[in-house]
Amino acid sequence: DAELYAIGHSMGGAVLCKYLEQCGAACPIRAAATISAPLSLSKHMRRLEASLTWRLANFGTMAFARMQLYKLWLTDPASRPHLTAVRWWDLLHATTLREFEHATLCAINGFETAEHYYAFAQSDISRVQTPMLVVHARDDPPRPPRLAATPSQTQTPTLRTMWQAQTLTTISTDGISRSD
Repeated sequence: DAELYAIGHSMGGAVLCKYLEQCGAACPIRAAATISAPLSLSKHMRRLEASLTWRLANFGTMAFARMQLYKLWLTDPASRPHLTAVRWWDLLHATTLREFEHATLCAINGFETAEHYYAFAQSDISRVQTPMLVVHARDDPPRPPRLAATPSQTQTPTLRTMWQAQTLTTISTDGISRSD
């Protein structure tokens, strides 16, 4: 029976936070860490849509993802039943990641809107009972430090937040105490 630890990066970190919140005290994971995870998905998406530079970068990312979906539809017939829910017309005209997610993730998983999906996927790390290290660089472009954690999330029995150098580190009170 080996101990289980988990690390999540970016959206994987957001998913890990949600899982830890839902597991509560029964979580099989002994400790976890997230790196550059958006802890407020709606705010994160607004940040990614706030400037021309980020809109262009995301448009490129979205164009690549859109081409991958078209390719998957054309070359992998086994994927088609899963992709039938995609709103292809909306996908073709999507110009933001929010619109892209509305046409794909929301459509496939039954969410009415992207905001509905973000609210569902949003975790409250103050409810996480597993010791967790949350790391963000102060200069992390997609998510400025003010979006890293809300005031209610910075001091809990499991988490403590502190700033050092270029990194925001949220530290569990049971001993994970290093930040670089």
